[in-house]
Amino acid sequence: MKQKPDFTVMDVELTEDYREGLIDIAWVTKSAGFGHLSFGNKDGKIICSDERMGKEFVLAVLEKLVEKSVLVSNLETK
Repeated sequence: MKQKPDFTVMDVELTEDYREGLIDIAWVTKSAGFGHLSFGNKDGKIICSDERMGKEFVLAVLEKLVEKSVLVSNLETK
Protein backbone atom coordinates (compact mmCIF):
# COMPACT_ATOMS: atom_id res chain seq x y z
CA MET A 1 0.00 0.00 0.00
CA LYS A 2 1.33 3.41 -1.00
CA GLN A 3 2.11 5.77 1.89
CA LYS A 4 0.49 9.19 2.00
CA PRO A 5 2.89 12.11 1.50
CA ASP A 6 3.85 14.08 4.60
CA PHE A 7 2.77 17.72 4.21
CA THR A 8 4.82 18.90 7.22
CA VAL A 9 6.43 22.22 6.22
CA MET A 10 10.18 21.81 6.61
CA ASP A 11 11.46 25.09 5.22
CA VAL A 12 10.30 28.40 3.75
CA GLU A 13 11.97 31.44 2.24
CA LEU A 14 10.93 34.74 0.73
CA THR A 15 11.82 34.78 -2.94
CA GLU A 16 13.32 37.70 -4.82
CA ASP A 17 10.79 39.72 -6.82
CA TYR A 18 8.60 36.81 -7.94
CA ARG A 19 6.27 39.27 -9.64
CA GLU A 20 6.33 42.93 -8.81
CA GLY A 21 3.77 43.81 -6.15
CA LEU A 22 3.47 40.27 -4.74
CA ILE A 23 4.86 38.68 -1.62
CA ASP A 24 6.08 35.20 -2.56
CA ILE A 25 6.95 32.44 -0.11
CA ALA A 26 8.68 29.29 -1.35
CA TRP A 27 7.93 26.18 0.74
CA VAL A 28 9.25 22.63 1.04
CA THR A 29 7.46 19.75 2.76
CA LYS A 30 8.76 16.55 4.30
CA SER A 31 7.66 14.32 1.41
CA ALA A 32 4.87 16.07 -0.51
CA GLY A 33 7.07 18.28 -2.63
CA PHE A 34 7.56 22.03 -2.85
CA GLY A 35 5.86 25.13 -4.20
CA HIS A 36 5.01 28.78 -3.67
CA LEU A 37 2.38 30.89 -2.00
CA SER A 38 1.90 34.41 -3.30
CA PHE A 39 -0.02 37.26 -1.76
CA GLY A 40 -1.20 40.42 -3.47
CA ASN A 41 -4.03 42.94 -3.73
CA LYS A 42 -6.92 42.69 -6.16
CA ASP A 43 -10.03 44.86 -6.14
CA GLY A 44 -9.32 45.98 -2.56
CA LYS A 45 -8.92 42.41 -1.25
CA ILE A 46 -5.84 40.47 -0.17
CA ILE A 47 -5.54 37.47 -2.50
CA CYS A 48 -3.50 34.34 -1.73
CA SER A 49 -2.56 31.98 -4.53
CA ASP A 50 -2.34 28.75 -2.52
CA GLU A 51 -1.76 26.14 -5.27
CA ARG A 52 -4.91 24.39 -4.02
CA MET A 53 -3.23 23.52 -0.72
CA GLY A 54 -5.93 25.04 1.49
CA LYS A 55 -6.11 27.36 4.46
CA GLU A 56 -4.61 24.94 7.02
CA PHE A 57 -1.51 24.48 4.86
CA VAL A 58 -1.19 28.24 4.23
CA LEU A 59 -1.27 28.79 8.00
CA ALA A 60 1.46 26.15 8.48
CA VAL A 61 3.66 27.94 5.90
CA LEU A 62 3.11 31.30 7.60
CA GLU A 63 3.87 29.76 10.99
CA LYS A 64 7.18 28.38 9.65
CA LEU A 65 7.98 31.81 8.15
CA VAL A 66 7.48 33.51 11.52
CA GLU A 67 9.46 30.74 13.26
CA LYS A 68 12.42 31.37 10.91
CA SER A 69 12.20 35.15 11.22
CA VAL A 70 14.41 37.28 13.41
CA LEU A 71 12.07 39.73 15.09
CA VAL A 72 13.24 43.34 14.99
CA SER A 73 12.13 43.80 18.61
CA ASN A 74 14.66 41.11 19.60
CA LEU A 75 17.44 42.89 17.71
CA GLU A 76 16.68 46.24 19.35
CA THR A 77 17.07 44.84 22.88
CA LYS A 78 20.60 43.52 22.31
